[in-house]
Amino acid sequence: MKHWLARAVFCLALPGAALADVADLDGAVDGHILPGFRALSQSTKALARTAQDHCAPEDAALRQAYGQAFDDWIKVSHLRFGPSEEEGRAFALAYWPDPRSKTPKALGQLMAEADPVAENAARYADVSIAARGFYALEYLLYDSEFSGDLPAPQAGYRCQLIQAVTADMAAPAAWRKTRSARPAPWARRARRARRARARAARARISRRAGRARAMSALAARSRRRAAPAR
Repeated sequence: MKHWLARAVFCLALPGAALADVADLDGAVDGHILPGFRALSQSTKALARTAQDHCAPEDAALRQAYGQAFDDWIKVSHLRFGPSEEEGRAFALAYWPDPRSKTPKALGQLMAEADPVAENAARYADVSIAARGFYALEYLLYDSEFSGDLPAPQAGYRCQLIQAVTADMAAPAAWRKTRSARPAPWARRARRARRARARAARARISRRAGRARAMSALAARSRRRAAPAR
């Protein structure tokens, strides 16, 4: 499914599959894309709410909420167009790959300095993108460097940091709660493009059918001329 749109556009150029794939695209939007982002919005908000009362890395409720939100992200992470490409939202949720280990470095610097940016979820969006999203939270919950026993001041800051990260994740994930009567601009553009492709496909099919009929008529005429007189 990673490049389903590209494959669908390719199929639209094929006469036999052209019109059928238009319906498939509509089905993908209504049956996969919008429900997927809706679920992601809901689960990241639930994660942020959970972190407000359960910010210890080993807390079962926090880890369960993280797992659900991450599962919902995986289901739509391949959809790199529309809202997921605006304002770097996809990278803000999942900075990956990270070959230079920027995520633990960025988190380590924040914790070492007890950076007050964690006090304000809105300001947290301005930190290094490596310190945001699912993989940053994974370090805070599961990596012994961050999730182990810490002195009270550092443990308190870690709690604050977990709450800031989850609140930041919930904000960009609320991309589209429902499919309203007036779709988002990217959805309207995609719909217009699908309709234009469908019209072009029908025109190609019509032209090819016309050429086939003309060739058939020419062949029949040639056979009649070549037939011996009786």
